[in-house]
Amino acid sequence: MNRKKPTPNPKGDQRSPVTTHGGSDQSSTLPATNPSNPLAAGDATVLETLQEIAKLLKADKKAKDWWDKFATISTFASALVIAAIGWYFTHTQAVRENKLTELDLLVKFMPYLTGEEEEPKKLAITSISRLGSPELAASVAAANPSLGTLAGVIAIAETPGLSAQDLEHANVATQSILSNFPVATIRFATDRSLEAGTTISYGTKRAGLSYGEGIVSIPPTHKVGAIEMPSFWRKAQEDKHVMLRSVTAYDESQLFSSLDADLAQSGSDEITVYVPGYNMSFQSAMMRSAQLVHDLQLDSPTVLFSWPSAGRATSYLADTSAAEAAVADFSEFIKRLKANTKAKQLNIIGHSMGCRIVLKSLAEISVATPDATEAMLNELVLVAPDVDRDIFADQLGPAAIRLASRVTLYVFDNDAALAAARTMNASPRLGESSAGLVIMPGLETIVVESANSFFETSYFAASPFLGDLRQLLQGAPAAKRFGLRPAVSNGMTYWILTN
Repeated sequence: MNRKKPTPNPKGDQRSPVTTHGGSDQSSTLPATNPSNPLAAGDATVLETLQEIAKLLKADKKAKDWWDKFATISTFASALVIAAIGWYFTHTQAVRENKLTELDLLVKFMPYLTGEEEEPKKLAITSISRLGSPELAASVAAANPSLGTLAGVIAIAETPGLSAQDLEHANVATQSILSNFPVATIRFATDRSLEAGTTISYGTKRAGLSYGEGIVSIPPTHKVGAIEMPSFWRKAQEDKHVMLRSVTAYDESQLFSSLDADLAQSGSDEITVYVPGYNMSFQSAMMRSAQLVHDLQLDSPTVLFSWPSAGRATSYLADTSAAEAAVADFSEFIKRLKANTKAKQLNIIGHSMGCRIVLKSLAEISVATPDATEAMLNELVLVAPDVDRDIFADQLGPAAIRLASRVTLYVFDNDAALAAARTMNASPRLGESSAGLVIMPGLETIVVESANSFFETSYFAASPFLGDLRQLLQGAPAAKRFGLRPAVSNGMTYWILTN
């Protein structure tokens, strides 16, 4: 087939225009623009598109990395969670079983803890410690305070190889139980020297006045008048013996403020001062003071004046010198006590050689205050005084009677210590009746029958004597005190107390 050749454009090589639907003229050599094709939108559009794609790819990679890490961590976390759950249930089961064991022990031994006998209580506590734990036993003992449970925790504390933690549990339980037993707080003044050491203690050498307080425990088995002490070869136990548990040093102002607080708490307006006798260490004097406060049930505050006795039966001459040296200190202390506390009245109880200190101090004060019209003391009590009888009658007695509202003299008809003192001093003693009684106006003389003592114990252990002393401190006159009967010598009345 022959094709017909196209007719040339008479105007040259230019093509005729093409009319589009929009009516605009465009060159037929360029392809039409397609908005749906991003690659045709120009370089800027392409760059933006690529950046968006890169962001999406990067975000997708982070998500994938996080997921990979999570998958790794979750493996370990799952293992830890499973282990924790397993430990929890195992521990819970062990605790439950332990509680059941403890409950079984309590059910088994509780009847012994609530009984009257003390030995079964001790055995119950020690058994709980062995079968359960020392901690459980200590807790049970503290919740059931008694002599038996106290003995039980003390036995636990003495167990060889006990851990420090269990020992602490036993000690805490011991103190908790002891808090249910009597203690006495004794304020003191002393001219003893302070001994070196980690605890506060006072020795036998002389020093200036110092002050403080001590805490003395009284065992539940305490008998009136006694100071329960262990044998020489045994250790003291708080459930059986009177013990000085602690000593705290004061300055003078602290002592006086403490006594004022005691006065306010007791509602009393008087302070009682106790001056012990020969052969009394500081510790022994503190324990005797506590025994008197406890047994006499004194409401008023009590202060011990502890002079530097050697605390030995063989040191009579040394104690005599120490007593003479203590006169000035005691005199000064009494004046300060009177001036710096709110007490309206002072009572003094002197015993044995301590009466020398008291009487000579009062004689000095009497000489220094010749114009005084008011009594300095309320009650002055002299118990078995180791004082020259004639010197008292002529010199010391009149001065004491002048300064005190009432002076009471307890003499004893069978006192070995005073008999020995009479021999050593070659003169009769005021506190013994065998050499003749001192009976004078302003002095109430009481003969205590059937008291025999060399070491100062039997007077204070005798209930009739303590009972009369308590009535005396309450203000009752001899004629109205139970247990005294009157007697007459040379037309003057004295009193007899049968122990």
